[in-house]
Amino acid sequence: MVTGDKRLLRRPLEVAAIRDSKAVVLILVGNDAPRLELATNFVNTLTKIEATLSSMTGPTVAKIYRPSPRQLVFEGRPGSIEVRPLPRRRGTKR
Repeated sequence: MVTGDKRLLRRPLEVAAIRDSKAVVLILVGNDAPRLELATNFVNTLTKIEATLSSMTGPTVAKIYRPSPRQLVFEGRPGSIEVRPLPRRRGTKR
């Protein structure tokens, strides 16, 4: 699943749905960015995304970041990827 909703991990029902379905979720970071910029960054970063996905099993989340400065997106520079654990269920110990 690909989304731009970075608050997704703050909603317990959505986290539970990701966990129950064993989904792999990619979050495009930069909701304030124009869609063209996010899409271009996704294409630029596709090789890294594919490599990351091949090592991931669900349920898990990866955040896709744009390069800095933002202008590098349109020069073809790929962004970075950060794999994040799902938040723990409420009431479970660490």
